Amino acid sequence: MELRILGSLVCMVFLTSYESTLAHGAEEAVRQTLVIGSSSEDPSPLLVNLTEKLRIVNGQDKSDLAFQVRSWCEHSTNANDVTFLLSVFRKGETKYNGYLTEAVIWGLEMLKDRRAIRPLADRLQELEVRGTEGEDLVGALNALAGADAVPIFLKVYAKKDWIIKTRICEAAAKIGVRAKALLPILVDTLELQGEDPMVRCAAATALGRLEDARAIPVLKRAVRNGDENENVKTSAVNSLVRLNDRSLAPFLKKELLKTKLVNSFHQAAFSALQTWTLIGDLPPTVQKKVEESFRGD
Repeated sequence: MELRILGSLVCMVFLTSYESTLAHGAEEAVRQTLVIGSSSEDPSPLLVNLTEKLRIVNGQDKSDLAFQVRSWCEHSTNANDVTFLLSVFRKGETKYNGYLTEAVIWGLEMLKDRRAIRPLADRLQELEVRGTEGEDLVGALNALAGADAVPIFLKVYAKKDWIIKTRICEAAAKIGVRAKALLPILVDTLELQGEDPMVRCAAATALGRLEDARAIPVLKRAVRNGDENENVKTSAVNSLVRLNDRSLAPFLKKELLKTKLVNSFHQAAFSALQTWTLIGDLPPTVQKKVEESFRGD
């Protein structure tokens, strides 16, 4: 009996020690992976592994793998990761593989290395680039180059689809006053009723961010002439507020007085009048109706 108890105790001690060794081994493996990924002459093994999986085109949804690449690159300190992703990008593999394209562009953006600017810009200028790839390229260039990307955006804008145009307008809004070279195409975009409403809405917003008074006339026309798209008018009003142009205050009051159904344009008009402290002479019933619409949102 005593021998059995002793044997059980020895076995338990051994198992505990073995499990501890395994745990330590696992921690050490993770540690070594991180060390290799951040200090060796090779790219991070995890990044290479994810890229290899993304290279396989089999019809499966691999968006989670693309997000893993983005997440890894956001925190990576391995300079070789940039070199690795640039080599994949330059080989042209990304042209025929949407998930790999997305992952590589996102990864290069997250790594924040300016060596990626030129190849990304070159790719954006290719005529075949459309849709989400172009959208991702514009986003990456905006993040990496900022105002330095404006000449590229200016060069490609007219040749691209509504998705890329919208993203370029959004990039101009983020860049702000340093994107003033884009003002003429933003004005033309807002004026063009046939352009996609999302592009025109983004253009109206960007015009307010450029802080250039030359944008005021086109913004006023979008509001006063009753642009057929509510969101475009709303963005135009908000930009006029940013530019502190109050000349449309009487018009906005009239629009609020005659409205029966409050929409985002009326809310923007009401907020503009509040900002300009010109809300006082609106009937209480109108004020209440608009304020209730805000609560309803």
